[in-house]
Formats: sequence, structure tokens, C-alpha cells
Amino acid sequence: MDARWNTTSALESHGPSITAKSMILTIILLALCVGQIIFAAVTILGMNAWNQAPQGMLLSLIAVAFAAQMFAMAIFIPNLAAKAGTKKANGDVDQLLGVYLVKTVIAGAFLEGSGFLNLVAFMLEHNK
Repeated sequence: MDARWNTTSALESHGPSITAKSMILTIILLALCVGQIIFAAVTILGMNAWNQAPQGMLLSLIAVAFAAQMFAMAIFIPNLAAKAGTKKANGDVDQLLGVYLVKTVIAGAFLEGSGFLNLVAFMLEHNK
């Protein structure tokens, strides 16, 4: 059969793969967020850190500086990884989906690390 008569779109042929990878990405990102939410709840509610007087600022300042650095890295590093992955994919939709998944997980991991450090600083020093 001639290729011009092929009416299946890229979405129809790769739909299950797109759905599966988007579900995986959703689960990973939710896990990254829920871990921080649970730790924040334990810190604020369980340890009553919100109502305690501040005890120093060094770790809090380091955590804020670290958060700024991680935010910048979450913008630039995943894009570098995506460019390298896109070159290797050669237009294959499944590989491009994998590149997007990895790029997004890398960015989320950078942000999660800085979020946890800020939560630990809040837990130890009680600075709001």
C-alpha cells in the first residue's frame, strides 16, 4: 500500500505509549511532591516547629542560597540533557517521549532536593 493512503496519525499509533509514559511521569512527580508535603506536615504539626522561636540563621541562609542555585540548575541542566537526547532520538517518537520524561524528572529532582533542605533548615532553626 502506498504511504500517502496511510491515514493513521502519530497520536493514534503512539497513543498507548504516550499514555503510559505520562502516567509514569505523573506518578513520579506526585511522589516527589507528596514526600515533601508529608515531611512538612510532620515538621509543622508533629514537631510544632511553626510555633517555636528561631534558633540561628546559618543553615537557613545556606538553604536559601542552595534553593536559588538548584532553581537555576533545574532550568538549564534538563535542557542540556534534552538536547543530547533529541540528537540521539533521530525523530523516533518513543525515544523523544523518554527524553521528555528524563528531562522532567531531572528538573523535579533538583527542586525536590532544595525543598527538602529548606524543610530541614526550618525544622532545625524554626525560621519562617
